[in-house]
Amino acid sequence: MAVLNVLCDRAEGTPGDIPFRSVTGKSLSYEEWARSSRALAGVLREQCGVRLNDRVMIVVDREMWLEYAIAYVAVLAAGATVVTARPEEGRASLERSAELTATSLCVFSGARAREVTSGLSRRLELTDTVTGTAVSGTAMTEEAELPEVVELLFTSGTTGRRMAVGCPRADFVDGLRQEVRSPVSNSPRRSVLVHHIPLGTQAAQRVLWEALRASRLTNVYLPNTSPNAIRSAVEKYSATFVGLVPFTARRLVRACTGANAALPSVEWVSVGSSPADDDVLNSLTEVFPNAQVMNMYGLTEAGAARIRGVHPNPPGALGTPEPGTRVSIRGDDGAPVPCGHKGDLWISRLGGQARFYVGDPAATAAVFRGDWVRTGDIAWVDSDGYVYLVDRARDIINSVGQKIASIEIETCLRAHELVVEAAVFGTPSRLLGERVVAAVVVDQSWSANAEDIQRELMVHCRERLSPYAVPSRFVHLEAMPTGPTGKVLKHVLRKTYSQDLT
Repeated sequence: MAVLNVLCDRAEGTPGDIPFRSVTGKSLSYEEWARSSRALAGVLREQCGVRLNDRVMIVVDREMWLEYAIAYVAVLAAGATVVTARPEEGRASLERSAELTATSLCVFSGARAREVTSGLSRRLELTDTVTGTAVSGTAMTEEAELPEVVELLFTSGTTGRRMAVGCPRADFVDGLRQEVRSPVSNSPRRSVLVHHIPLGTQAAQRVLWEALRASRLTNVYLPNTSPNAIRSAVEKYSATFVGLVPFTARRLVRACTGANAALPSVEWVSVGSSPADDDVLNSLTEVFPNAQVMNMYGLTEAGAARIRGVHPNPPGALGTPEPGTRVSIRGDDGAPVPCGHKGDLWISRLGGQARFYVGDPAATAAVFRGDWVRTGDIAWVDSDGYVYLVDRARDIINSVGQKIASIEIETCLRAHELVVEAAVFGTPSRLLGERVVAAVVVDQSWSANAEDIQRELMVHCRERLSPYAVPSRFVHLEAMPTGPTGKVLKHVLRKTYSQDLT
């Protein structure tokens, strides 16, 4: 599959259609995208010496989706592997990523990207790729074949160490072809997707796939994820699709109250990155009264394999595997367990090729088995095929001889009307094994002191949870430590509070 040729076909058929638009007013048509990517690919090959299977890192400021889309197709058209890094990593982390992935060239754009890539030996700056003036030179006339590894994506680092995941050619092509089943691709008319998906993630890869395939879709990226910014963008662009993560979804439903709170133009709302509570999904149907609300489950290691829940699901269910996706619940010995029993959640995509961790064969062997991926989550499946997530295996708390799921406690805490966000984790305890600790962000309107808040939350939990699951400590935060996709970094919380709360 020639990615640039796919894009050029779009440009010939619908040259003026706009696949990407920014809230600052810039836009990118299919004709501009194809022309600029072709020109940049020529520069990469002829001036920078990029060859098949080289690895080229793309680093752009987070709002520069237009520039990223151009560079992404250009790197693949030149036959190189795309390595995406974010300026938010900082210079030292980015340089380690470049060393780990054996990056031979860095393509960058934006003030922050210029700063953090300054220590890399070979760089190419894109100063105005949308108009093509910065990629002057001979445009590529013949597209190179796709590299053996199309892309290196970094995991979110919620378990402590960010891993580079290799996406082989066959897996990329399979995902690009099979994703056409999504509601966005199947929309019969012009649609607008408003989202805040960070570049370099599996979700961002899907957005690019959609843009390459669906000429009726315009993507609008939101650098500001406040409820007012989301509402404003949905109303301004008459958005038909909205992509959220649970934290921004919770903030949005808390802010959208009153007679004029509803956003009727939206037809589909997708909540991803981490599972959303049933209460949030229920509230989203009030904010988006004409929309189907979807809860999406996937991970970088599994590629296009996903579990999708179209609300309302059975209470507590993630959803069911998408067409082409398989799930299996297995015991510690790797054998499948009976329906309704808890175990390790494994997932795979029919026709896909196994991914791998760069530079870590031991971790690859532990997670990837043929076309199956061990997710690291504990789950169970009911007789109708619905998947229920219990917790991340690493987040299970072992206290007083009980295995306690942090998700259950977090859901309980978020049900309190003045709790904005909650993260539950275990800290070492000589007496208990692990102590249950809850970090909470509370509404600014809650004026009580810390002791009164802890007392009220303990009462709230005791009325709803088993005695051993009630947190013994509460940590009050202004904001949670999160990764680029909005996931709470529990390893940071454990490291910060383990010594304080033993």
